[in-house]
Amino acid sequence: MQTDPAKTETTPHPAARAANVLIEFRLGAVTPDNSRDPALITSLAPITLPALTVPAVTRTFKFGKSGGAWTFNRKIIDCSRVHFTMKRGRPERWIFKTCSGWAHPIHNHFVEGRIVRRNGVTIGPGHYEYCRKDVVALYSGDTIE
Repeated sequence: MQTDPAKTETTPHPAARAANVLIEFRLGAVTPDNSRDPALITSLAPITLPALTVPAVTRTFKFGKSGGAWTFNRKIIDCSRVHFTMKRGRPERWIFKTCSGWAHPIHNHFVEGRIVRRNGVTIGPGHYEYCRKDVVALYSGDTIE
């Protein structure tokens, strides 16, 4: 639980209280199971993405922590404000970096992209990260373009 964005709470709420209920499942009619066994999937094809173009803007985001709060570019993250405005149809190159010692998923609101490189390795067709994304898993010491 985190009630103050400047600090991380260390004591979770006790389980099985009404205040802690996240979701309730109500079972109804039987439906067909169209799921697939992931172990039997041999290809992620056909995934096609638009060709990469030369970006007009490059932005670098260095993620870390300060005083128990998440930061980017040495400022406490404030999700209540817009930090950048992009122009429709004009791609940008974003580089995410993290210090060592922590990992966190990064979600950019109202922005979609794709990973081009993770730690210098090109992400291409057939790679599990070759897709459109709005959340990027950023691990300790990563640099993601």
